[in-house]
Amino acid sequence: MKTLTVFKNSTAIWLVIGLSLFTNLHTQVTDEEKSNQTQDWIFGDGPEPKWVVELLRGAYKNIKEDTKYVLKVPVTGSGINYEATVDGNAIIERDGDYLIISPDKNYHGSILVNLNLDMNFILNVQSINDSPIITKVKNQKINEDDIFKFKLSAKDAEDDPLTFGATVDGNASISITNDDLIIIPNKNYYGSINVNVAVSDGAGTDETNFILKVDPINDAPVLHSFYPLTKTINNDVDLMLNGSDIDGDKLVYSASGAANSKINVKDNKITIKPSKNYKGSTPITLTTSDGNSSIDTSFTLINPIPGFTAFAPQTMREDSVLTLVLNIKDAEKDPFTYKLEKNRNADLEINGNELRIKPRKDYYGELQIALNISDGTDSMDFSFSINVLPMPDQPIAIAGEDVILSDGCNSRVHLDGSASWDADNDKLEFSWEIIGEEKVILTAKSGYYSFLNANKNRIKNILLTVSDPSGLIGKDTIVVKIIDDDPPIADAGIDFIAPFDRKIYLDGSNTKDKDSKIIYDWSILSGGASFSKSEAKKQSPYFLYPSEINKSKSFSVLLKVRDEKSYCFSQDTVMVTCLPNVDIADKNVKYEIVRASKEDNRVFVDLNVTNEQLWPFDFAAFTLVTVINENDNVGQIDPYRGKNTVKYGIENGETIGVELVYNFEDPPKKINIMCKSTMALKADTVLFKQSF
Repeated sequence: MKTLTVFKNSTAIWLVIGLSLFTNLHTQVTDEEKSNQTQDWIFGDGPEPKWVVELLRGAYKNIKEDTKYVLKVPVTGSGINYEATVDGNAIIERDGDYLIISPDKNYHGSILVNLNLDMNFILNVQSINDSPIITKVKNQKINEDDIFKFKLSAKDAEDDPLTFGATVDGNASISITNDDLIIIPNKNYYGSINVNVAVSDGAGTDETNFILKVDPINDAPVLHSFYPLTKTINNDVDLMLNGSDIDGDKLVYSASGAANSKINVKDNKITIKPSKNYKGSTPITLTTSDGNSSIDTSFTLINPIPGFTAFAPQTMREDSVLTLVLNIKDAEKDPFTYKLEKNRNADLEINGNELRIKPRKDYYGELQIALNISDGTDSMDFSFSINVLPMPDQPIAIAGEDVILSDGCNSRVHLDGSASWDADNDKLEFSWEIIGEEKVILTAKSGYYSFLNANKNRIKNILLTVSDPSGLIGKDTIVVKIIDDDPPIADAGIDFIAPFDRKIYLDGSNTKDKDSKIIYDWSILSGGASFSKSEAKKQSPYFLYPSEINKSKSFSVLLKVRDEKSYCFSQDTVMVTCLPNVDIADKNVKYEIVRASKEDNRVFVDLNVTNEQLWPFDFAAFTLVTVINENDNVGQIDPYRGKNTVKYGIENGETIGVELVYNFEDPPKKINIMCKSTMALKADTVLFKQSF
């Protein structure tokens, strides 16, 4: 029996064929030689193997008793599955592409073999391109000299990228950007324009069309030119006007001027007659009308004497140059001479029959031009004015000076565009960016930007762009040189108690820099003292010990160092403590210790001694000042060294400076300095201590 089943879906069709094969195996048991038989599965041109077809026709296979029947079934990789069973009297095995049937021992007779095949294949339905579908466009309408803009749209089943195109039958220009359609009719054209638009996905296209109707509007008339018919016998001026109207309307001319002249109009001729108070120039406004609209043309007529005319515009732009042509026609053919009055707001120059007017830079406002003209017989001073219209001035960007930085320690740059300016005093916007990196790093007038540490020398060009509200811009650049350099390490020393001395020395000698000279900058943050300008720049500077302090005083000292090569900074602080250096014995004698130092086994003590009592005071260092070392050994005063070891008759309020020298057997490490008011054993004593 053979059955055929068909399964379908939207993309593939599967066929499953089930075959039931019945075969009788006849076995004859003989004593002859035993052999195995193998049947190959041979695929032919039909849907089933040839041997399958033979089996379906009732074919039988014969083998001898106690032999095996081997059927080759080459299904590996073919997508074919099968099952095989027997009805008894045999066992069935599969070995790769082989089916092996082994009858029971000594059995002979028929064996029914059931073979079920499961075969399938895939039917692939390939897609074809679907053309895009453009959205229809209704007929459109615009006014004459307007621009038509329209956004096109279309759909595509495969969502392919779409490209639009368009054409017109004339009387317009057309362009498409992405899906934006722009049609610009020819100037002054009105009527219908046939528009065809299309869309393509690269394989298929779709088209549509519409009519763009351009409605007419009234066009203003145009005054092309006017020219004078100069009269040489009086100062009248006839102007001949030449105008047109594209709509063919009849033109009507009119004119107006100042009170210093009379104006007559006849057709396209205008006559200007100066009055008695005429000063050589008058403003004129010509009006050209077609009955529906009109245009005005304004200028200044300059005709100070007969035979001379010039036309000056009533306005000019800031920072522009105006050249006026002087029309000359003298009855006697006398030469004209000119004298220009100096103008503080403009440079004036006459060359031949041309007057050149150049306002000074950035000037705007009313500009008065005064000059004298003469033909040798007639002479006249006259003036006229031109309004210089302000124009937006380009801002000036100033980015500052070039900078050198150090990688890793001083890699922050201060950007300062505050010197930028604008002649119009417009509010400016600022933008800083690194050239070549297309990255804005600051949008303020000034600020900081830090570079990442790259461990290499490099140069960055930073562009400053300033813009005003009108869109004008100015640009400037600074060069930032970044050096890969080791920073200095500041070392201000350890905190210490200052020895009694006139000067307190600091030590920055332990500051290190591997590859550059060090620049020092010392300052005192607290305590009320300061370095001189020259001392602050030294490696080991000093400041003065405070005088007459009766309690300890501390000074916080800051050391800032700079790497001269790379402008890299480092800093450190040290705390300096000054012990009290003044005291009063018995409220009568004030002692201020100025210095306590040693050289080998000698100790030097400098004192300021002040008499605080009403009567004279006698000072003798032998009896009043004692110096003892750490072993309680008394130093022997040297009477031949020092100053004022003995001083008699110190008056009330008088201070003397005492310099004493004491000798010890061994260099002392510590000393106590005891100063008494009198030589009495129990006299009040002032004590100063010093360590070396």
